[in-house]
Order: sequence, then structure tokens, then C-alpha cells
Amino acid sequence: MACKLTGFPKTDPLNRILWLDFLTYLPDNLLVKVDRGTMLASIEARAPYLDRHVMELMIPAPSRLKVHRFTTKGILKEAARGLVPDAVIHRRKRGLSVPVAGWLNGRLAPLADRLLAKPRFGADRVPQLLAEHRAGRANHARRLWPILMGELWAEQWKVEFDDASRWTDPAGALRGTE
Repeated sequence: MACKLTGFPKTDPLNRILWLDFLTYLPDNLLVKVDRGTMLASIEARAPYLDRHVMELMIPAPSRLKVHRFTTKGILKEAARGLVPDAVIHRRKRGLSVPVAGWLNGRLAPLADRLLAKPRFGADRVPQLLAEHRAGRANHARRLWPILMGELWAEQWKVEFDDASRWTDPAGALRGTE
């Protein structure tokens, strides 16, 4: 999609950034992911806020109505007040996440056990993280998933390290808290 900012208010830098995001990130990233994910599950998704009439109303609106400090969707939240519980209006944004934590303890447990018992990446900490995850003491899915994917990649492409060059997480990336 060609990106055209002509005809859009030049006096409102935030609106120009939102417009650029609308023309690039939305169609080339977010909408593609939603489309693929819903097709995979044989469901149809709709984006009601992308309705032409809604867009024609909101795109030229001043950015102060769209973003106030670091709060977005102010107009939508005000419209929902009295119709939706305040707890819903003010809760943090939640994305659609993949249930990796459950997969590591369920259907992918045999694969995770095999690849993460003696991993090439993060070898000094990964077995302990997996044990804590399995025992339910901590959810380490966000740390274990990329390592598992790296291990699958290394297995697929037959990448091996000698013991001296084994990656051991010198920066402590695996030591933080969730």
C-alpha cells in the first residue's frame, strides 16, 4: 500500500503519526495476523471501528480526542461509561495471546523435555526454569518459548556447539522476573 500523507492536517504531528500507523502497521501487520489466525480457527473476525463512516468521522478529529497523555481510546471509553462496568473501561489492554504456558506442560511437554533437558541456548538456567514452570511455581513460558524455538531451529539445521562455545546467558536475560 502506498503511503500518502498529502491532504492530511500538517499542523497535528500526532495525527500524522497515527495516520502513518493506520496506512502501514495496521494493514501490513495487525490485520494480517488477525486474518490468518481467524482463518486457521475457521472463524470470521470483524473490525467495526474500521467501518468507513467511523473512519471518516475519526481520522480528521483532533489528536487530543484520540490520545490524552498516555491514554488511548478516550472517546470510546466515554461512550461506554454507564453501559460497561468501570472495571472493564479502566483495565489494562490485553492482546490475544497464545497459550504457550499450557502447551509446555501439555501437548508440547515431550518436545520441551527432549530439547530443553540439555539445551544449546541458556544451558546454565533452562532446565531449572522448565522444572519451576512444570511444578507451577512460576510461569516461565515467555523465556522458554524462544529457547525452544531456537532449539528446534538448531535441530532442523543440525547446528551444534562445542561445550566451550555453548551459550550461557552472560547478560542474565533468563534471570529476570515475569
